[in-house]
Amino acid sequence: MSYTIRSASTPKDFIAMARLIGEYVTWLRARYAADQWFITEVLDKQSLSSELNHLSSMYSPPNGRALVAVDGAEIVGCGAYRALADETCEMKRVFVPSRHQGRGIGRALCNDLIQAARAEGYTAMKLDTGTVMTEALSLYKALGFAVCEPYSTYPERLLPYFVFMTLPLNAESMKPALFSAPPASTKERMNVTHQAWSAVPLEQPSPLVTRQFVHGAQAMVARFALKAGALVPWHEHPNEQISLLLEGRAKFTFKFGLEEHSFEAVAGDSVVIPGGVPHQIEIVEDTVAFDVFAPPREDWLRGDDAYLRR
Repeated sequence: MSYTIRSASTPKDFIAMARLIGEYVTWLRARYAADQWFITEVLDKQSLSSELNHLSSMYSPPNGRALVAVDGAEIVGCGAYRALADETCEMKRVFVPSRHQGRGIGRALCNDLIQAARAEGYTAMKLDTGTVMTEALSLYKALGFAVCEPYSTYPERLLPYFVFMTLPLNAESMKPALFSAPPASTKERMNVTHQAWSAVPLEQPSPLVTRQFVHGAQAMVARFALKAGALVPWHEHPNEQISLLLEGRAKFTFKFGLEEHSFEAVAGDSVVIPGGVPHQIEIVEDTVAFDVFAPPREDWLRGDDAYLRR
């Protein structure tokens, strides 16, 4: 089913948003299982209990704005921003539960929040997230956010667990940023590795698909062998992906909002997929492909690749 994004405006909207934030807290505690003290202190510092009782006043004009993603009668995601000082706002409470992920909802919420803040005259948007939130960090960087100095007064011992980011909202910020890798440190040069591809473990996530992959700190490369009739079902990831077909033929389909776009790629073709774009791949002929991901696929490294094993 398709979804729409609109402003939260009714008590029912904010009750649903509060429930999603509650799910987010549960998810956070699972992610930080070894550092429960950190989540407890952060939520106390943020006065979350009070915030949940005052969402409509905190995130409604002129104090801010809240958006919800709606699929049929169900609210399936939320996000907000609140006014800070000096024409700056802060992105807050962006969350899509796992049962609704893989459809581009999180990225769409962020994009709409950025556009709304820009239209309201804010000159910059800030946010904070955790150092272990690799998926969120990849998405925010893809949207143009850059790491900045702390702007919130968290206790000193909490700061190492945070990443603070900012995005200019003027016209210049809409230009694509150039990527420049930092120079390799002596330690990084010492971590150069060499391995025969035949020694890379071969996995078979489904009867028609085999996969091998290796990764470094900043990128991952995977080799897929897929039999005709195989399907890589709808999914998305925050990582940029470049696919090179060495053999075969495959049909790629992408979702852009409510529209779908498809094309067939053949041996010798490359396909560049930005992070956050929902897509599926139907294998028309036996295919061998190499995929490059930047940064590495954290979901694969955690074993969260159920979409491949259907």
